[in-house]
Amino acid sequence: CFLWIWSLGPEGRDPWLREHGVVEMGTVIAYVVFLLLYAYFIRLKGTVCAPILVSLMMFRELDFHAAFTTMSITKSRFFLSGEVPWYEKLVAGMVWLLAIYRVLRVGLYFFKPTLGALKKGHAYAWAGVACAFSTLLGKAMDGLGRKLASIGIEIGEANNKYWGAFEEVIEMGIPLYMIVAVVAYEVLT
Repeated sequence: CFLWIWSLGPEGRDPWLREHGVVEMGTVIAYVVFLLLYAYFIRLKGTVCAPILVSLMMFRELDFHAAFTTMSITKSRFFLSGEVPWYEKLVAGMVWLLAIYRVLRVGLYFFKPTLGALKKGHAYAWAGVACAFSTLLGKAMDGLGRKLASIGIEIGEANNKYWGAFEEVIEMGIPLYMIVAVVAYEVLT
């Protein structure tokens, strides 16, 4: 998918990769589809931690982390800055605590069953692993040019755009793997 989008050239790929473009909005739509499928298939058999965490991820994709505050709550200086009012820090702190708590709960809830399902070769477990890998890879690649520049490595504007576009497509895979996991789980169980 990424190679096809990149092959469109600068003007052809712009609608796909720009802020609130096709890939980013497709990612949000895929999160919504996952949440609907999870509610329909899993119902009360699963944990509410997963849909809450996925909702937080969707809101992050919609730039909620920066839309309602003085600066992005994902910036390391957010909590130390004098520019940010105390009430924004309080709300952002609660959001961070909720996110961290949900990540830990989802990890604990799914870890052992996923290991067992991986040993049995179940598709939903492999989709879950692909989702986790894509999440980590996307986070590592987010702002790659800026991260490398901080240690003295300049990659240039063209490479920065390339890896930024790759990161957006990787992030789109996260909810798609989630959809595969929930559908495969429903079919196999």
